[in-house]
Amino acid sequence: MCALLFAASAAAPAGSEKLQSRVWPAFTQAPASVRIEALVEPNADNRELEIVVDSGDYYRSSIIALDGADAPRFFSVQYRSMPAGVYEVQVGLRGPSGALIALEHHWLDVTP
Repeated sequence: MCALLFAASAAAPAGSEKLQSRVWPAFTQAPASVRIEALVEPNADNRELEIVVDSGDYYRSSIIALDGADAPRFFSVQYRSMPAGVYEVQVGLRGPSGALIALEHHWLDVTP
């Protein structure tokens, strides 16, 4: 089921075998309820999943601690009551030293 969930997601930069993500819906009306989902390949180096939603006027972020290869594979974060704006969404996977292992970018358009 998770494979089907991410089959339609946008192409990711190098490292996409380690992290796949999607924003749903990508276009909506304010006040918006938006879900960001991530599928993380199990790996002993996985330490944090970081999600950032930024329009310049509005910013939200979440950091989820990961327990390496023992962490769950699927994560879902929901942001509610988001105001109108065009948002850059970044989903990043960090390793033991805090270095970025994988990063995906998406765009979210919330209309008035």
